Amino acid sequence: MKSYIKLPPLKPLSDSSIAKQQLSDDVWQNYIFFIVLKYYKEINNNEVVNLIQDELLKQNSQIEKILKEHIYKWYKRIKRTDKIDIWGIILNLEPSSENFEGFYDLKFQHSDWNKYFVFEAKNIGEIKSTKHSTMLNEYVYSNHKDDGGMHRFMTKKYACEINFGGMLGFIVGRINGDIIKDLTTKIQTVYSENMNGKLIDKKIKLNSIAENKNTFTTFHSRNGKNFSLYHILMDFNKE
Repeated sequence: MKSYIKLPPLKPLSDSSIAKQQLSDDVWQNYIFFIVLKYYKEINNNEVVNLIQDELLKQNSQIEKILKEHIYKWYKRIKRTDKIDIWGIILNLEPSSENFEGFYDLKFQHSDWNKYFVFEAKNIGEIKSTKHSTMLNEYVYSNHKDDGGMHRFMTKKYACEINFGGMLGFIVGRINGDIIKDLTTKIQTVYSENMNGKLIDKKIKLNSIAENKNTFTTFHSRNGKNFSLYHILMDFNKE
């Protein structure tokens, strides 16, 4: 249990579909942030560390995949025990087939919400022979690939008709220094130029979700319209 993680306050959901359909996006987002942060707050870190260590023994490690599946299974388990099932929020995983492109890692939906919330998940830190800087590129933007987790939102590969999305950063390898500083510096370097996804307004807001230090929000212009990207980091290194 990570007592330092704070869960966002929630407004009670009405039994009326009509009332729920009138709720703002902020209310729905808060429920989703609650779920994701509840996972990180309550999950046994040793359990996750062991999963990662077992996966690292394989030739082709798929850490992102096992962690996404771990979140999905946890959510299925706690929906009824914690009475979260009455909220009616559905979590879907990206299809495992490599033939699918442009599918999200985690997608939250509700039948009374005409939008959805998607997260792209990326590993962070030095893992095996992969450098920390390479993982930052994979999270923010990789020049030689013209790709990256955040970049997929800016090109509308993800959240095409939605003006918000999320990034999950799984800290599973060795890092030097302040990972939030590393990420936000990289983001400013990439998205301060005159390109699609340029940082605007407040640019970056730290501790943005319930004042948790492992969260921040970046504000972008995407095809001339405002787009907010919410970042939640989860440290799964050995304590």
